[in-house]
Amino acid sequence: MCARLALVSLALSRNADAEPPQSEVLGLLTTTAVPHTPEVPSFHNASWGSPVPNPLAISSPFGPRWKMADARYDFHRGIDYFDAEDTELYAIADGVVFDQRTFYAGGTTTIVEHPLWNPTGAMFHDRVINKVFVYYHHMNNQSTTVGQAVQKGQVIGTMGQTGTTTFTHLHFTTRLVGYCTLQYQVENNREPSESSECATGFDPAVHPYLFVGAEARSGPRELHQVAPKNASFGFAVRYKATRGRLDLDVVETNFGKVSFNTREGVWGKDTLEGLDDLDNLSSWMAFNPGIFQSTTEEEIYYEMHFYQASWYLNYSDNLSEHAAEGHWAEDKQYVMSWHPHGAFAIAGLYFVSHYWARDFPGERRGKQFVSVAPLLLRVPFLAEYLLLCHARFQDRKTFQKLLGQGATVAVQPGGIYEQVATDENKEQLFFPANLGFIRLAIQHGVPLLPVYCFGENQLFRTAKWVKSINSFFYKHFKIGNLIILGLGGIPASPLLPNPLLMPVPGRRLHIQFGKPVEVGPKEAEPSQERVEEVFVRYSAALQEIFKECAPKYLPKEVAERGLEITLRGKS
Repeated sequence: MCARLALVSLALSRNADAEPPQSEVLGLLTTTAVPHTPEVPSFHNASWGSPVPNPLAISSPFGPRWKMADARYDFHRGIDYFDAEDTELYAIADGVVFDQRTFYAGGTTTIVEHPLWNPTGAMFHDRVINKVFVYYHHMNNQSTTVGQAVQKGQVIGTMGQTGTTTFTHLHFTTRLVGYCTLQYQVENNREPSESSECATGFDPAVHPYLFVGAEARSGPRELHQVAPKNASFGFAVRYKATRGRLDLDVVETNFGKVSFNTREGVWGKDTLEGLDDLDNLSSWMAFNPGIFQSTTEEEIYYEMHFYQASWYLNYSDNLSEHAAEGHWAEDKQYVMSWHPHGAFAIAGLYFVSHYWARDFPGERRGKQFVSVAPLLLRVPFLAEYLLLCHARFQDRKTFQKLLGQGATVAVQPGGIYEQVATDENKEQLFFPANLGFIRLAIQHGVPLLPVYCFGENQLFRTAKWVKSINSFFYKHFKIGNLIILGLGGIPASPLLPNPLLMPVPGRRLHIQFGKPVEVGPKEAEPSQERVEEVFVRYSAALQEIFKECAPKYLPKEVAERGLEITLRGKS
């Protein structure tokens, strides 16, 4: 089995009387500890103490999880210690009370600043690590004041249930260099600044086990292979250990590398800086949860379900979440339109070969089609493959017929014009002036389902001279890209299939489904005004998808340029 794996999000819960997860145990795995490369700096030593009397009473460790209270995925940026109300909370080392305030979610909070001894000059976002800010959330009572010096082990308050929480616990967070979350900075329009420890432009939260913990980075006690929760997972493992051993470990198994509660290895990030990089969480946060259950207060079973990573491209989508949220109805049909075209429409190929041919959701198998350029259905062997995968001619007559039969049809509105205009440095969509796909949707009363393929434009390198040549042939002969910069930036042509036409290895492709856009009642001859009104709402839906997901799935500079939508023929 392929050893390259993508870790999925984990579902976390506490239940002292719970039975172990019901997945079938297939066998005990052989494991070997894998040192971090480079080694993650740790400030855990005898000079640090525990913030709570019982450091093994952990309801949610640091890392990806399913947050049941909000019914959503998130990345837990701290450790939740549970105990009785008014359990004493301690300063983990000598320091100064930096701030005290009440947060909507975090409730009554005390923040303690601790100096750090860092003889190696370890860096975090190009800044030398010289302090850590420790947050105590959900407190019932506070025993200190702002500016007060505290000593290791001093009581600073008691555990409570303030803020948005459903049980008594301490949410314990450690933040390096800066003290404001990235979410707070974004919501308050703060820009990165060298003069402000708050306006850093990054999320400072790191794993608390860099400072406190039980047997930090000690490794799992037992690791078993278990049956995956469903066929979409490559394999699954069960980790049986004491609570204190949920830490920063990475182990090598006979199936591959397994990371426990770290952001290590996601998109190649395995440094301390990688622990806070929100852009690198998307592959975890988009996936289905695993299972976390407790059998006693001391021991846990921790199941992790893995996808088998692509051998060439890093692929993900939100289709299962999209259906779970009610945006996909099995008894309805859609005009599904995906963007952008890209240099070679790799996402379109995936639509055809995966969703249509394998496991498109619902019971409408056989009633989904994808429209492709007629030329593709005239290429020997490729045509047969596409037809088996429910590809059809992209023309008005075929489109009308399929919609009339109640089928869902996928279309790429930008077409060859958008293909030729592909630029890896920006996201731009082009729509034909007649907006035929919207007009047909209105004529049949079928909602539009917007889909954005993040990373499509970055799968191949682009250059001005290549774009000029392709634009010339499009202008004079109405044909698509004749030249593509393939592997190693070497020019290649789709007219001569060869290995150089493969995308850049390791690039990311994420397909994000948006909310359906209703078009209203059927109308045989909709006015241009009505068509353009739907187009405005459709464009807004695309912008909403882009705003939400571009920072996660696109290069930073591309995401910051935004999405440009052009209606051809309109000034």
